[in-house]
Amino acid sequence: MPETRKRPGTIGISKPHTLFLLFVAGCYMIYRAALRDESDTVANFKEGLAVAAGSFLFFAMLQFPDGIFVRPDPVFWRLIKGIGVLYLLFLVFLLFQNAHDTRQLFVYLDPSLGIPLPERDYASDCRVWTPESNVSSMENIYNTFHDEFVPAHFIGWFLKTLMLRDVYLCTFLSVLFEILEYSLAHVLPNFNECWWDHWILDVATCNAAGIFLGMLVLRYLEAKEYHWAGVLENPTSILYQFMPENWTKYRWDVLSSPHRWFGFLIIIVMWAIVELNCFFLKYVLWHPPPHPIVGFRLVIWFFLSLPGCREYYEWVVNPEVIKIGTFAWICFAVAGAELILWAKLSPGQYPHFNGHPPLIVYSWLIVLASLAIFTIFYFYVFKCHLRGAKAKVDKNVAVAQKNK
Repeated sequence: MPETRKRPGTIGISKPHTLFLLFVAGCYMIYRAALRDESDTVANFKEGLAVAAGSFLFFAMLQFPDGIFVRPDPVFWRLIKGIGVLYLLFLVFLLFQNAHDTRQLFVYLDPSLGIPLPERDYASDCRVWTPESNVSSMENIYNTFHDEFVPAHFIGWFLKTLMLRDVYLCTFLSVLFEILEYSLAHVLPNFNECWWDHWILDVATCNAAGIFLGMLVLRYLEAKEYHWAGVLENPTSILYQFMPENWTKYRWDVLSSPHRWFGFLIIIVMWAIVELNCFFLKYVLWHPPPHPIVGFRLVIWFFLSLPGCREYYEWVVNPEVIKIGTFAWICFAVAGAELILWAKLSPGQYPHFNGHPPLIVYSWLIVLASLAIFTIFYFYVFKCHLRGAKAKVDKNVAVAQKNK
């Protein structure tokens, strides 16, 4: 039986008018397809793709199943889910094009694209004090603060904190990415940064400020009573719709079970891949960092990750959840497709790459080996010993009580 009930606390209408909306969309299709000027082949191609994508998103808004998020409206999150699927299909399409055609495809969107990016090395001069400069006595730091990555770091970690909801996990990932930059600086010139850029400007300043502000927002939401007064008593209030219906604090408890531990490791690897994809994709696709297409990808990832992290958290901590949610599945699929794409386009793009330095290879091998040893010892030796000792104590207590 078709669903006609309204989700609590949403703007959505109680009876969906899908047939009426289909009629309106059909009329628009007839108008655009039959009455427009078709003399420009490129314009026809662009509009055809745009309307095809719009038709799919229209279908997603009306027919996709609801997710766990209901604010501001389930229709909005069905749209985000549709955008995620459409982005995944676009990545799969690009996987079957050669490198030249892949890059030139974006020229149709913006003629300024399709040009190799200039190499940017942030470690050519790491001096803090530059008295000879006419700009500033600390010109290097001044120039770095005016780079587009500074606000990107702050805003990015503020939003990531809202998604992951754990200060320790966010701080660990912040440090991990700087280590990854050290490990890959011989591949991508952008990762070549001064020590104070890595640890003071990025980790201790921009990232830490973003995480701190994110935790303040989280604490406000955790402490807030979700009973609205005044204007918010009206369920059609726009302000009401953009506030959470309820709030769940994430408690990862990564050492409580092997399932949670491996779930924790998976999200760390996943997060690192998504972060690296951002830098490597723009480099191999020749997308300059300030270009809107780079920001558009990050916006897609933010809205996909909000419900995706929640679904993944439920899968990790809730024994009753045996199947990963749709948003989380899309996030894994998109991250994998992006990784394959930049790996496919990478050959010939790194003229300075002459293999991985032995120090980096051996260091990561030691880290991975240590991680494997810790996992085996803690969960399959130490934990088993604790369970055995606890069972023995419980048995002795039961025997003592019986003898009484």
